[in-house]
Amino acid sequence: SLFEKQGNSDGLVPSKESSAVEKKETMRVLMLGRAGVGKSTAAKLVCHLWGLGVSAPKKDRHGEDSWTPDFEAIVLIELTPNRAALENSRSWEEFLRVVLPRDVDVAKFNEWAMGNKNVLWVIDGVDEVSTLLKSSVLKLHDKKFFGESRVLICTRAEGRARVDYVD
Repeated sequence: SLFEKQGNSDGLVPSKESSAVEKKETMRVLMLGRAGVGKSTAAKLVCHLWGLGVSAPKKDRHGEDSWTPDFEAIVLIELTPNRAALENSRSWEEFLRVVLPRDVDVAKFNEWAMGNKNVLWVIDGVDEVSTLLKSSVLKLHDKKFFGESRVLICTRAEGRARVDYVD
C-alpha cells in the first residue's frame, strides 16, 4: 500500500514503500461530472485565481513540491458557447481563430503555446461537441498533440468513453 495509518492519527500518510514509487508529473486531468455539478465553474475558478496571482503553496504539508506549477498562461476554451462556429473548423488554426481574441496572431500564439509545459489548456464542454471536432481538430485521442503542455478537460461522465486522452 502507498499509504499507512500513523500512530493514533486518523489520517493516512505516505508509507515508506511509496518513496520508491517514481513520481510522474501530472500532464492531463479529466474532470468528470453530471450537468450542473460545477465543472465549468471550477474550470473558470482555476483561470480566475491564476489571473489574480493566487497559487497553491510551493510545498505541501509533507514538504513535497506542490501540484500547481507556475504557468505563463492559461488558455480557457469554452466549447459550448462557440459550438456552431467551432463545428465548421477543419484545422487547429481555424479552431484557434474562433476561440482566441481577434487581435491575437494565431500562428505566433500556436508556435509559442503548443507543447509549452508552462501553458495550461482548459477545455470545457468536450461532451457537447461532435466526435469529428474532438478527433480531427482537438485531437483528444492523440497524447502527443499538446506535447508538454498541461491540459484540463471538463466533460460530462457520459462523454468519458470518447476521451481516451488522459495519462
